[in-house]
Amino acid sequence: ELSIADEADLELVAEERRLSTSTLTRWGLVQSAIDREWILPAYGMKEEVNNIYRWGFVKDKRRLMSTATLSQCLFGLNLWESEKPEAIICEGPWDAMRLEEELRKYRLDGSRLVRTSDVSRSLAANINVVAVPGCEVFREEWLTLFKDKRVTLLYDNDHPRTNRKTGKEIIPPALSGMTKAARLLRSVTSTLLAVRWGEAWYDSDLADGYDTRDYLNDGNSVVSLLQKFEAVPEDWV
Repeated sequence: ELSIADEADLELVAEERRLSTSTLTRWGLVQSAIDREWILPAYGMKEEVNNIYRWGFVKDKRRLMSTATLSQCLFGLNLWESEKPEAIICEGPWDAMRLEEELRKYRLDGSRLVRTSDVSRSLAANINVVAVPGCEVFREEWLTLFKDKRVTLLYDNDHPRTNRKTGKEIIPPALSGMTKAARLLRSVTSTLLAVRWGEAWYDSDLADGYDTRDYLNDGNSVVSLLQKFEAVPEDWV
């Protein structure tokens, strides 16, 4: 059973996540009426709740945890507007919330970024923002959402890993996830892009796992983030 979040508790989450309370509410964050645990519902293709993600502690760190018996879902489908020609797919809902929040604040006046209170004229007016629950999760049933759209994969700045047994370098998890998603999306999208954090698609000078929230919270503009989007290379697919 769900309940509306207590305002004081919601403000604490907003401060921790560096998001506005209105954004958290728009995306559906609520508290359990039973144990007051934080819950983020996720919706299916038919706009019904298909999964309940609990935001709870695992080894002293809060993590979003899927209900074990339910399928993984895209976050943000409750806000999806099919007429929008673009979509950005983030890694995790907190990044998606932060990005959408920023897109709703600004519009372009020529080449200048200008604050606006009119969301219908903002950068968000033409862009849906959604999030995969993890970088290695992308389901074929989601493809119909992105048909004939300009789609960007905006995953984290993961560094390469090392195989403990062989010592060989392994492709960064986020880059692996983007390439796998790109192979599926290529057949349905009009344009397919991905974030290029650095020359090798990741930037070793940025922290491992550096993400959209980090980038925007560091004072960088949303336009400079959009300028990091490049066409997915042919060898990905």
